[in-house]
Amino acid sequence: MPTSEPGEPAGPDDAVARFQERCEEGVEEWREGKVDYPSELSVPVDGAVNYNAALDVRSEPLPADEVIDVGDGAAASEEVLVKCTVAARLTAVGDALSVADEPTESVGGWIVQEFSPKGVVEWSWTVTALEPVDQQLRLELRPAIVVEDAAGDPGYASRNLASFTTDVTVEASLLHRTAYWFEVNWPLIVIIATAVGAGTLAVVTWWRKIRPRRKAGVRTDVGAT
Repeated sequence: MPTSEPGEPAGPDDAVARFQERCEEGVEEWREGKVDYPSELSVPVDGAVNYNAALDVRSEPLPADEVIDVGDGAAASEEVLVKCTVAARLTAVGDALSVADEPTESVGGWIVQEFSPKGVVEWSWTVTALEPVDQQLRLELRPAIVVEDAAGDPGYASRNLASFTTDVTVEASLLHRTAYWFEVNWPLIVIIATAVGAGTLAVVTWWRKIRPRRKAGVRTDVGAT
């Protein structure tokens, strides 16, 4: 473990090392850090990309885009309080996206990780776009508290769960989007067409009934005198 001279403030490695020592001793304490995750992500339809997230408890954490890879998307950071072992789960908000875990053990979609000696923990999932529809992903961490949300709200800290949202843009051609629109709206189109067809048939039937009478010179006006 790095050491410092008496009276010299501890460096970032010292702080992480003390945190790791306490964890090894079984002491579960809250430590401030930041979570790095994609705030925006781009996925080609019928294609897949990696979703990377990380927790950084170093005293001087790196910028988010230097810790995680977001491709053509954008990275974001949030200040959080976490403990020695943190579980993460990524879920799709809707049916247009599919999320696959890395080949590791998970319980109920939760993947448990411990911090590396450097004070960083990372997760990765594969996200596949099933339909040409823009949707969202939700990253959840536990135990974790978003510092900003917990301020002035003691009840929030007791939940020990923090969530973060990623906007996903699905890249698709006009043909893909048009085909998907017809697929989704086809039942409604059939109903409307059936209703219009029934109305047209009723008008035609009515016209055929009154047409012979009009040819014969019979008035068809209602209430005629």
